[in-house]
Amino acid sequence: AHATTAYSAFTLANAVGENASASAMFSLFSFLGQLGAGNTAVLGGPNLAIGVSNGIGTQATNIIGGFNIVAHIGPGTA
Repeated sequence: AHATTAYSAFTLANAVGENASASAMFSLFSFLGQLGAGNTAVLGGPNLAIGVSNGIGTQATNIIGGFNIVAHIGPGTA
């Protein structure tokens, strides 16, 4: 599952499942969530990015910008 936005504000993007991917580029005041093996990435700020995995598969949670919050639950990189 993939959820992707570009040049957005006040956006909610969630991806659930195997190889889940949620991303937002140049985003303001957005919430991104990824549940399952996969990745979450956001560029901009302020934003909230959450990545959750049960430990099977790889996971990455990435955020670039100012005034952001990132939460990474499970194995992988943040």
